[in-house]
Amino acid sequence: MIEKIQTGVVVTLLTVLIWLFAEAQNPAQPFDGEVTIQLLPPAGSNLRVRLQSPNRVRLQVAGPTATIKTLEKDLQRGPITMRLGEYGLPTVPGEYNRPMIDFLGQNPLLKNHRLRIQQLDPNVIRFSVVEMLDRTINIKPGDLGNIETEGPIEIMPPTLKLSVPSSLLQGMDESSLHAVATPRINTDQTFQAGKRYSFDAVVSVPGIADLSAIKLDTEHVRMSFTVRAIQAPLTVRNVPIQIVLLPVDQNRYDITLAESLIPELEIVGPSDLIERIKRHELIITGQAVFSSDELTRQISEKTVSFDHLPDGLQVRSDPIVIAVTIKRRAGNDSQ
Repeated sequence: MIEKIQTGVVVTLLTVLIWLFAEAQNPAQPFDGEVTIQLLPPAGSNLRVRLQSPNRVRLQVAGPTATIKTLEKDLQRGPITMRLGEYGLPTVPGEYNRPMIDFLGQNPLLKNHRLRIQQLDPNVIRFSVVEMLDRTINIKPGDLGNIETEGPIEIMPPTLKLSVPSSLLQGMDESSLHAVATPRINTDQTFQAGKRYSFDAVVSVPGIADLSAIKLDTEHVRMSFTVRAIQAPLTVRNVPIQIVLLPVDQNRYDITLAESLIPELEIVGPSDLIERIKRHELIITGQAVFSSDELTRQISEKTVSFDHLPDGLQVRSDPIVIAVTIKRRAGNDSQ
């Protein structure tokens, strides 16, 4: 009886061993799917790695059933992460173009003598290693649109920490490096003169073309300011042009303007002045001011000036040049 039991146990063990051996030797259906590659800098370093090639690659791996199933579970937990300095990845700043299989084959997920990477597409990995430098820069107020402020503009915090590639600082005047804060103002926001307002503001860094290469410790600040006036735009039509001469020249020349009116003039200024212009209480005019020398030379073109606008009004239109005809009056041929 005991011999029969012993024989049964031996047979069972042999069956299990044979099954395990067959399982180990016969590969299952290979793993074939897309995986995400993530490159990270060494922990605590000032290096940054930027992946130029796609971070999704097609990976095909063959191996025993049990090992493939373990691999599939591991890959479901997240991307295949690799740090610089590990698996043969470089830590020296520069541009790199390497076969990815050199690195993946050293990763613990795939470094198994039972697994064989059969295909990797794309196989070439392109990445750059960048040395990052930290700088503390001032934050200046950005464009406030039609708001004219009174007194200082407060930005909190007034500075921020900028991490920037060392290559971008080469040849740059670092004293000019600064950030700009632009407030988020709703289009339906109304303002009162003399009142102080506070807004969230978005931070940007002018002068750096590739903003994705830098890192800011904050992208939002708080901006406060006191409103002095609201600048409003206006298109003024049929603006008259006055001819202005020195008293000594007024009876010596006849001047004809090709156009005596400016069809449209774009101006901007405090809203109270704009309202006065709309009510025709304030008339905008241009001046064609001629010097004695210009009259003597009988110039054929003249740029219109707007030197007598009320304080705060500005012309936004491009310079206006008009054609002119100058004739010296009879009896005034001598100088």
